[in-house]
Amino acid sequence: LEQLIDQGYRPFPKQKKTNSLDAEEPSVDSEDEQDYKASATDYDYLLGMQLWSLTYEKIAKLEAELDEKSQELDELQRKTLKQLWREDIDEFLDMLHEHELKEKQAQAEDSKLRKKAGKKKKSR
Repeated sequence: LEQLIDQGYRPFPKQKKTNSLDAEEPSVDSEDEQDYKASATDYDYLLGMQLWSLTYEKIAKLEAELDEKSQELDELQRKTLKQLWREDIDEFLDMLHEHELKEKQAQAEDSKLRKKAGKKKKSR
């Protein structure tokens, strides 16, 4: 454990799940970091890895994924709640519009099939 800390690996402590939507994420101040004692479970993401999976390619992939997720997190943290809300609403409206178009197409195809079926019955 000391070796992981000395080599600069970040601990990821397990956080308790909250049911409240208004619950704020716990923020760790520099003072809190000094008081915080890392436990072995904070490094489960490293300790639980199978050694055969630690290839250079896997490490490069994980580092790239870390960079990508860090950028996503930075982008989200720079946005206001109002911006996030509007983006979600815009995405929802786009998906709703797509769904409505597909529904209209399905109804149009269904009515064509019904007309064809009606014409076949009359011609018999």
